Amino acid sequence: MIFNRPLLFARLAFSALAICAAPLMLLKQFQGLEAVFGLNDKAAHAIAFYVLSVALFIVVPRARRQDLCLFVLAAALAVELLQHFTGRSMSVGDFLAGAAGVAAAWAPGCAEELRRVFRGNPERRVAARLVEQTPSIAPVDAPIRI
Repeated sequence: MIFNRPLLFARLAFSALAICAAPLMLLKQFQGLEAVFGLNDKAAHAIAFYVLSVALFIVVPRARRQDLCLFVLAAALAVELLQHFTGRSMSVGDFLAGAAGVAAAWAPGCAEELRRVFRGNPERRVAARLVEQTPSIAPVDAPIRI
């Protein structure tokens, strides 16, 4: 039943993964876990927040990407602040690496929006051509009589 609704399934899976990932981000025992995968701390932050941003774009399709990116940046800042209180190291560099991951996820969508603006709306161009081809009733220079 849940598999018939892919967006609901994606949202539930995302929520479950987020709940499981929270202890990994906050507890001191898991500090340095990225070395197991051959990553340094900053690369792990950039990749994690890139994946988080793209996943949110998928599971919340009606929200604006900019709003989702701001939410992820706020979450990155909150995680860094909470790490300070749980005994892990708080780092501005980690936050900036996370922000770079968010920017990497946001940039393609932004570029596509710019392409759409620069191309213009094709429907408007067709409508403009139709208006140009339609003969007018009165000449343009003719005075208007009331």
